[in-house]
Amino acid sequence: MRLIELKKGELALTLLSATYFFFLLTSYYILRPLREAEGAGGDSTRLAWLFTGTCVAMIAMQPLYGWVVSRWERRKLIPWVYRFFGLNLLCFFLLWKYAGHSQALSSAFFIWVSVYNLFVVSVFWSFMADVFREEQAKRLFAVLAVGGSIGAVAGAGITKTFVGWFGNVNLLLVSLVLLEVATQFMLAITRLRGVQAAPRAAPASGALESAESGDAWNGLRLVARSPFLRLVALHFFLACSIGTVLYFEQNNLVRAAYPDKAARTAAFASIDLWTNGATLFVQLFVTGRLVKKMGIGFTLMLQPAAAVVMLVAMALSPTLGVLIAAQIVLRTFQHATTRPAREMIFTVVGREAKYKSKSFVDTFVYRFGDQVGSWGFAGMFEKAGMALGAIAWVTVPVTVAWCAVAALLGRAQKKLARGE
Repeated sequence: MRLIELKKGELALTLLSATYFFFLLTSYYILRPLREAEGAGGDSTRLAWLFTGTCVAMIAMQPLYGWVVSRWERRKLIPWVYRFFGLNLLCFFLLWKYAGHSQALSSAFFIWVSVYNLFVVSVFWSFMADVFREEQAKRLFAVLAVGGSIGAVAGAGITKTFVGWFGNVNLLLVSLVLLEVATQFMLAITRLRGVQAAPRAAPASGALESAESGDAWNGLRLVARSPFLRLVALHFFLACSIGTVLYFEQNNLVRAAYPDKAARTAAFASIDLWTNGATLFVQLFVTGRLVKKMGIGFTLMLQPAAAVVMLVAMALSPTLGVLIAAQIVLRTFQHATTRPAREMIFTVVGREAKYKSKSFVDTFVYRFGDQVGSWGFAGMFEKAGMALGAIAWVTVPVTVAWCAVAALLGRAQKKLARGE
């Protein structure tokens, strides 16, 4: 039985796309443990304010990004987005190297990495939804995700291995170089295939989801007016709110177990290594077959269903070991099943939804969910004095609602793909 179901003419495009994602996530996962170490240095209230700063940054960037999308074609837009963030990385390197470490710089770095992650990954999947048709996406998006997972393992491994030798600051330059390599692979795809995919079946004539032009705010308007895109946004919102509660529990337990920043960085890198190793296995042997046989809707429900089980486990035994197991399981489902399935649903919508509505959901809605989760956790833990196990119990009903939304979203995507 073949692991990858390739058809004629797809090999080069698939390899280029997977390699593009490999370098993109290697670049990011070098930075992720550094960000986590900075965030775990304070209490829950400080971390909640960092999430608020991230949300404000998203609000500021969304109109600018929408304006750029309205005026630039994709082969110019994506390299400029990546190089803008690369310039930011260089600035952080210089400030950290020559101005020294400060709490203000630490907070700015945490917020910036949180924004950077969502934008660069969202742009990647928007581009892939342009390049591949829906039928190809069901077969091949899991392969692209494998490339990203290998990159995530490599990035976490680089940080875990070299943070003690190079120090945090010099790893920024490594991340910068790899981001530019990813950009070059994106440009190679445009030369091979162009930014337009082969002809595909369009949604029903006049449907909001098929819009192909508009101003900087059109993506937001489409989300507000389209039942399908509202379901996508609600799915993201619930996922992020629940994920942030677990993230805060993780930070509290890791901070207590590892007072030293370098030790915290290595601990977070270890969690990333285990998570991405498990993700890689599932993507290779499960995801593609699962989507093909069971459909996108079933695949979308796996992570919320697992979240119910893991939160109950956390409620019964709120220890670091159980939390790490929960994070590995849930993030494995997130990257191996939920994320590829969620990106497949955008293959049946128009350019405005792919690049504007999707970016709005991937960034602002994502971080708004973080806000609800972060301040909700801070209120329950810091203000109300609730134990970590009790907070997990409170989160369980929200996770059940997430399961229901995932099922509805899968059905809505199926109808839209049929032109209903």
